[in-house]
Amino acid sequence: MRTRALFVLLVSALGHAACFAEGPVFEAASVKLSDSDVRQPSYSGGPGTNDRGRIRQHIFMTALLQGAFGVQVDQIKGPAWLRDFSAMPFYDIVATMPADTTLEQCERMLRNLLVERFHMVFHHETQNSPGYDLVVDKGWYETERSRPGCRSGQRCAGADKRGSRFRRFSDRSRHPGNGI
Repeated sequence: MRTRALFVLLVSALGHAACFAEGPVFEAASVKLSDSDVRQPSYSGGPGTNDRGRIRQHIFMTALLQGAFGVQVDQIKGPAWLRDFSAMPFYDIVATMPADTTLEQCERMLRNLLVERFHMVFHHETQNSPGYDLVVDKGWYETERSRPGCRSGQRCAGADKRGSRFRRFSDRSRHPGNGI
């Protein structure tokens, strides 16, 4: 079992429970429900770009949460609408910030924007989930179930070897893709 952090999203029923964000905020921000038919997220500006003082995003909520918290989509838990990508609305976000803003500060500003504009409440929790390690065993690649207390890349006693086996070829001429 792997331990990984999960991000849990709760939408505040009262709306004002988390209205006041702590920490850095954007100098100015516009968040609008998109009227565009384009269903592809787009991002521009922000730290590390030529336009460091402004971000522009055409984005759906799950992708916004991924960017604000630095997590993968399977680490976000919340209402069912967060997993319905076909019906999820897109938002157009334009925000300004100081040009010397770091990526971490920008992520914090996005989190505070979510609290301020969407009245979101969130917390982090740790949850165990199954995982596999890819290890090399006598010229073969092998996947095996990871074990509690076993670090990634380590060979652990009692590991479940029901995973797949893949032959490693050191000589390219013997590779099946070469027609031999």
